[in-house]
Amino acid sequence: GQRRLRKLLEWLIENNVYAVSVSIPYLLEFIKYNYPELKVYVSMLGGVDSLERAKYWDSLGVDRITLSAVSGITRNFTLLRKIQEGIRCQLELIANLSCLNECPFWTYHCAVDSHFSQTPNHRQKGAIDYCLAKCNYMKIKDPAEFIRSGWIRPEDLGYYEELGIKRIKITNQNKNTAEVMKTLKAYSLRRY
Repeated sequence: GQRRLRKLLEWLIENNVYAVSVSIPYLLEFIKYNYPELKVYVSMLGGVDSLERAKYWDSLGVDRITLSAVSGITRNFTLLRKIQEGIRCQLELIANLSCLNECPFWTYHCAVDSHFSQTPNHRQKGAIDYCLAKCNYMKIKDPAEFIRSGWIRPEDLGYYEELGIKRIKITNQNKNTAEVMKTLKAYSLRRY
């Protein structure tokens, strides 16, 4: 697999890609050793939700860590401050993910999405996203589940900046351009 990985990374570099996101420590080490010109970020799928995990990735030379948005960390300002102060790399938070807090489907849902992405026309073949359906059902059944999820109000971005967190990420899966622009506008204006 290393030849295929090298071929992919070299193709990315030839096409002026300057950074890649990973969720596997081995990939970070492989990329940093063989392609030091690439910046490497830890994806939210890396599951970083503690100072210890952040320090581990930081020790490998990661450039940025996107913290977990399903573990309750997004609103734990004490922990966010400790992580920010305990590492050298940048931190990033996902602002608008509405997954269940401490989501029991998270790992499975990531695996399903990964397999779906490798299956041509999976949506047309009738594949059902059980995780998304179940998650939405739980939020409809108990709307407090939506409030408990790890999203960040646009009005609250300043609190995160005070902690030293300067980057937020906006998710856009399954959203059309108009919805993405509406979301970007809300976070840019810091109000909705």
